[in-house]
Amino acid sequence: MVSGPVGAQGREDLCLGPLHEGEAEFRRFADDQSIVTGYAVDLPGTNFLPPEHWLASRLSRRLERLRSERPDLLLGPDGKSIVICEEDGNSARLTAFSASLQQALEGPVVELHRAVLELLRDELQGAAEAIPSFDSRIPDEVKVNGA
Repeated sequence: MVSGPVGAQGREDLCLGPLHEGEAEFRRFADDQSIVTGYAVDLPGTNFLPPEHWLASRLSRRLERLRSERPDLLLGPDGKSIVICEEDGNSARLTAFSASLQQALEGPVVELHRAVLELLRDELQGAAEAIPSFDSRIPDEVKVNGA
């Protein structure tokens, strides 16, 4: 057994020996699976998810909603984001954020950046309410489509 924070436990069953009879036939289908690890934390406000996972999920959903809320931004269906959080034992904060959003060539770049900053401000305020000692300031490093 492997233990993690807040008493979370996981089980490790790594098979390194030879394949069992018949296993080789389905390996080409089974070997493309992902291995995902994680842990629970004692934060009911984040649904017990680590703050950076919770925040990344919320920000991604807000960015997706931006498409329908602001058709003037000419956003397409594709996008991705990354959040960088830092924790020092007493507090946590977002230290960097980057979003790459599909936008038509004639889309208003400056307005998109302003809209992302606005939703980032709202979500960080929500994070400060859900996570004790979370710093709601917008980080110095915020990039939207590389700018």
